[in-house]
Amino acid sequence: MIYLQIFFALFLLVLLWLIVLLFKNSALKKEIKALKVKLSEQEEALPEVVEEPTTVKDEPAEQHYAADEIMKLLEAGESREAIAEQMGIALNKLDLIIKFDKIKKEKHS
Repeated sequence: MIYLQIFFALFLLVLLWLIVLLFKNSALKKEIKALKVKLSEQEEALPEVVEEPTTVKDEPAEQHYAADEIMKLLEAGESREAIAEQMGIALNKLDLIIKFDKIKKEKHS
């Protein structure tokens, strides 16, 4: 008789657990549906992306020329701030150019 009561109690616990899971599942389905609606609204609001052919600019050659000039100015004793202002580039970009030049020199040494 006690085994039957334990079995019945376990059965009720499992049944209760399944009911809780069903309610959670229902709530998640509603949330997914709401998110899908928001996503479709956002996708409609985005402008269509039109692929245009990319063109190669001649920037690397200009950057190489600028790097050589920057290094000459540094060797002449100019400050980084003065060089950045004179060349019309940001100080952090100037620092990157200097680091890349050092790496290039170390690689060729």
